[in-house]
Amino acid sequence: MVQKEWDMQSLSDVFLQTVRSYGIKEVSLEQYEAVCKKIIRFSSEKGFRTYYQGLRADYDAWIDEKIRNQSICYEYGRFQHRVIRMMESLAETGQTDFFSRFYSPREYVVSGQSGELIEKALDYHSLKGESRTEMSTVMRHFFKYAEDKAETDGVKVTDDLLMDFFVEVLPKTNKGSMGRSLRTIKYLSVYLKNNSNSDLVLDFTQLNAIKFLMNRSI
Repeated sequence: MVQKEWDMQSLSDVFLQTVRSYGIKEVSLEQYEAVCKKIIRFSSEKGFRTYYQGLRADYDAWIDEKIRNQSICYEYGRFQHRVIRMMESLAETGQTDFFSRFYSPREYVVSGQSGELIEKALDYHSLKGESRTEMSTVMRHFFKYAEDKAETDGVKVTDDLLMDFFVEVLPKTNKGSMGRSLRTIKYLSVYLKNNSNSDLVLDFTQLNAIKFLMNRSI
């Protein structure tokens, strides 16, 4: 949940202050500043001058595409993923998280069938490194929820099941990274739709976290 309304320049300024206070060297700070400018410009081109909850999901997807088409190298893309993750933590919790924390995969134990499907979805989107770890964690969380709800290993993924997970489960367990979680649902739904799952109708790629939650609350 966003703690306050941030205009993007103010968010960047406060974020860079926390990075400087943390002890990041000046030469590295310049790299953070350069990425912050890219993020501000990206948000503006999306039509947002203030921080919105789907920003990280949108920016991560844009960076992943640049890595895939070799516009930027993997390591620089990974750094940009790190910066947007840290900015998101500041905007949504009031604190800059300098550490990447993920639930252990063991926390969400799923069936072999679901585990295989998760790996195929991750491979389909060519996810690697930090992005793959994050997406894998959320997907395992989803399938653990779905299997528990169905009381069977064979899960039938539907629009309602994905939406219930996003609206009812994630705000309680992963409220600081809802943008990342929506991005995971987008990736999973795209993979399933393109691999003969006719039960999915909604286009999750057209949703952002804020609009999604607002529509569900009406």
